[in-house]
Amino acid sequence: MQSEQQLLDYFKQSIAKEADKERLTMISEAKEIRESALERIRREASLDAKRQMEKEINEIILENQKEISAMQRKTNLELIAKRQELQNKVFEEAKAQLVAYTKQADYQTFLKSQINQLPLEIYEGQAIIRIANADQSLFEGLKAEFKGEVELVEDASIEIGGFIAINAQKGLVIDNSLDNRLESCKEWFYNHSGLVIQ
Repeated sequence: MQSEQQLLDYFKQSIAKEADKERLTMISEAKEIRESALERIRREASLDAKRQMEKEINEIILENQKEISAMQRKTNLELIAKRQELQNKVFEEAKAQLVAYTKQADYQTFLKSQINQLPLEIYEGQAIIRIANADQSLFEGLKAEFKGEVELVEDASIEIGGFIAINAQKGLVIDNSLDNRLESCKEWFYNHSGLVIQ
């Protein structure tokens, strides 16, 4: 028979074994719980970091879009100003060339052809011919070209040359001024010059 001490040692060993098993199980469970918690924390931290990163990327994209839009507006304004400057130069040069043309003999030939193309209705009643101030003496010499009685009136709005024939009673206005022709060319030029802002 076993002695009381042996029995006590047996129980101690048995309890120690069970306690070791329980301790190892608890350590293993604690390790699993810790690893699971760490994994969850990592996932949450990763999601938070991803959300934060996406937020920062979106803010950068938005800021870049604002900067690009501002640069496009500035560039467009500069291009519009440059286009306007070029157009103004083109028409200033065209006007200067037309003014120079009015000093040549061909100008008188041009005026005669324009006078000869006037419809006869313009002379029925009172015909007024509006002319540039500088053309007064030239038109006095061309009075014989008109097919009826006309009154020559200087018109400061005609800066380059040509004339505007008016018969108020008939409601006729024929604008043969070089100023009007230049203005008409402006619209064509704006539409066909290729100076487009995109």
